[in-house]
Amino acid sequence: VGPHVFQRLVTIFVCRGNDGALNVAVEVAAAAREGRGLLSKTTCRRSRASTGTSTDTRASETATVEVREADGALDGGDNRADAVLLLYLTNRIFLDESGAVARLVRRAIDQRIPVALVAEQDPARGGCPFRQCLQQTPQVLQ
Repeated sequence: VGPHVFQRLVTIFVCRGNDGALNVAVEVAAAAREGRGLLSKTTCRRSRASTGTSTDTRASETATVEVREADGALDGGDNRADAVLLLYLTNRIFLDESGAVARLVRRAIDQRIPVALVAEQDPARGGCPFRQCLQQTPQVLQ
């Protein structure tokens, strides 16, 4: 995860069907909490959209990174100005039988929530050429 400065609350939405996305989002939040390439004092908050609960792991003076499950949260327009949907690109992206990942990406786009693409590079973790991810992308998202 490269350097980025969070100057206010940032909500990172993840899709439950996008395997590995939650781990990446938690890594970004941990980098913010530890100040690796980010503002020095930040809060990492992981919450569950379905329960509305969250756990603060460190006090903040400048910024907060919150990781939330997008499933359900985007249905009710429960988003913030500084929210992104993290889409973790692997050799399995958009291959979920229900099509939930594609529908969630479409909802995020419709709500003008930026989609942050994170492409896995390690083949042992599902990394693949980017063109494979593009080929697997449903027509409605192209």
